[in-house]
Amino acid sequence: MPLYSELLLAALADSGPGSGSPDPGRDDLVAALLVRGQRLQAARSPIERLALELDYDVTLVRLCRTVPVPADPERFDPPARAREDLEGRLRSAGVAVPGVHVDPVPLER
Repeated sequence: MPLYSELLLAALADSGPGSGSPDPGRDDLVAALLVRGQRLQAARSPIERLALELDYDVTLVRLCRTVPVPADPERFDPPARAREDLEGRLRSAGVAVPGVHVDPVPLER
């Protein structure tokens, strides 16, 4: 499994049911996605960008689950392609989501 997918799965586990965080509704997730996308595009370092990418993708997957749009974190290789695919599927389902485009952060084990 790609390293980014492993990180995304761990982040989802930390933010999902049982994590102590309330489950936000669809509108809250769309608003959060917009804010996270803006932060991501303003990231200055590769480490900051990676952390913000994960934050954005966690929110994106959680939003997909409310629609429902199938979102498999294990298929985030490369992340940008999976992200664009999910954003497109959400738009097709009538959810107005922003698109975010960033250069990939190289990950090594």
